[in-house]
Amino acid sequence: SGDAEGAIHDLNGVLQMPSSQADAFEAEFLLGDAFTAQGTWGLAVEHYQRALELWPGLLDSYLHERIARAMGFNGEFSGAIGEYQSAIAAPRAGDTLYLREKLAEVYVLTGNDEAALEQYNFISANSSSDFTNARMDLLSGQTLLRLGRTEEAYSRYQDAVNNYPQSADSLTALVSLVDAEVEVNDYTRGL
Repeated sequence: SGDAEGAIHDLNGVLQMPSSQADAFEAEFLLGDAFTAQGTWGLAVEHYQRALELWPGLLDSYLHERIARAMGFNGEFSGAIGEYQSAIAAPRAGDTLYLREKLAEVYVLTGNDEAALEQYNFISANSSSDFTNARMDLLSGQTLLRLGRTEEAYSRYQDAVNNYPQSADSLTALVSLVDAEVEVNDYTRGL
């Protein structure tokens, strides 16, 4: 049909007919995506959960990620935290560092800055990307400032500036240092 409403109608039709486990799984998964496209978060969660129940072990990490995202958008932060943790724990292709960053975002939204900081530190310790490491320095610095740990925050900002100068997040860290009147080497500042 080309639109979410039409897709929902068609996929519900598939579920009304006798179908294989694979067809039912796919319909539930796609219904979750269609309800996500509409911003109907509760129904998206329901269908992703049904897909998990239909074929556990197939795409668990990806489904938990989608459930977490929908719960987060729906303001169900404690549920989102659990789902992100499940997504991280389940097997998947590639690493889960970006899931840890999403988990940290939810921790920040719930005021759990210490837990967010733990995630940022884990990501920094396990990433080989300069851009990711600069971002973790910036986010850690912002979090440390909220926690009142100013010197640690400035140290993280300085790390971004000194070690990852190509990253836009390093520039943001530099601006934060300059705004706070923290001494920064003119060479590092690009002057």
